[in-house]
Amino acid sequence: MTMAVDHRSSVPRPNHKGEQNAAARTDPEVVAPLVSIIIDNYNYGHLITEAIDSALAQTYPNIEVVVVDDGSTDNSRDVIARYGDRVVPVFKENGGQCSAFNAGFAACRGDIITLLDSDDVWDRDKVARVVDIFQRHPEVGWVGHKLTITDEVLKPLGYTFPDRLETGLVPPDPHLHLERMVKVGVCGLSFRRSAGERAFPIPHEDGIWRTCADLYLMSMFAIEGVWGYTLDEPLGLYRQHAGQEFAQPDAIARRIERDATISEALAEIWTQRTGRRFYSSTVYKHRLVATALTGHSIWSGERWRLLADGIRSVVDLLRPHPRLAARQGAAIMLAFAFPNWWTRRVFRRFGTQLVPRTAATS
Repeated sequence: MTMAVDHRSSVPRPNHKGEQNAAARTDPEVVAPLVSIIIDNYNYGHLITEAIDSALAQTYPNIEVVVVDDGSTDNSRDVIARYGDRVVPVFKENGGQCSAFNAGFAACRGDIITLLDSDDVWDRDKVARVVDIFQRHPEVGWVGHKLTITDEVLKPLGYTFPDRLETGLVPPDPHLHLERMVKVGVCGLSFRRSAGERAFPIPHEDGIWRTCADLYLMSMFAIEGVWGYTLDEPLGLYRQHAGQEFAQPDAIARRIERDATISEALAEIWTQRTGRRFYSSTVYKHRLVATALTGHSIWSGERWRLLADGIRSVVDLLRPHPRLAARQGAAIMLAFAFPNWWTRRVFRRFGTQLVPRTAATS
């Protein structure tokens, strides 16, 4: 669940002086910009048809569909080939989601780029809605929206990701992204090419960024000073199924530890950019839960060490974001004292059919 936060922080609003509303321009390339839909795929030959069909069925007319196959060993490439020149195929060796999007970004031509995983699908008017926001807000470099979580046959499970998302402008404040106060899924993220050029390529070679392209891109947009816009409305379906790497109960600790590692990597990027050490409280929040899930009791020295480090990170957050610091402090205490609550919270994203393993509390 994304905690509600005041997007209109102390970060100054963009200067609109001299800018013209894109919707009012007469240049047809501006009124109807080319939108590149990049679909990444790995061994989802049994699902990718629905993703490609949902991209081709968009009501917005000026699109190109770039399908990147990341070294699949199933029939994916045969499925992609059936679409002929209706898609732009990119075939590469396996390197992970982020490397696939790197290849797609290099191959696409659009003024606006939007991302789609091959096991998910979009509403028919998703691209039109996103383009409308970009045209009404020329200062905005990225747009994010909610997704409806479904089971394997696309039956809604009664949840969205994220749970809550405010509608409106999002300032380029890295704290909001590094502390996960603003987040959208990969298939809910679109951005202008000019913003993408400030974030790509994603450094996937170190192994940290095989997945989670959304977290990297949104954080980099904020670090680079790019404004965003979020929409509290689902415009696509986020499919949960057994084939996903982290969709099983015994993978939950690894998933949370991976999220902590990613938060740490983003904090290091910001530290290098500013020259001032930044400690992300999200790192300690996630690791507190992960240690409990791997058998450390509440009396474990490791959990107490993480709690102390988490409190220090909250103190570091007090000056720039006092309200955010208070919320993160409360979240860290909850993660320390009630890891089972956190586990259930994470598993809500995977639907009601999965039951998490009990965390150690004593």
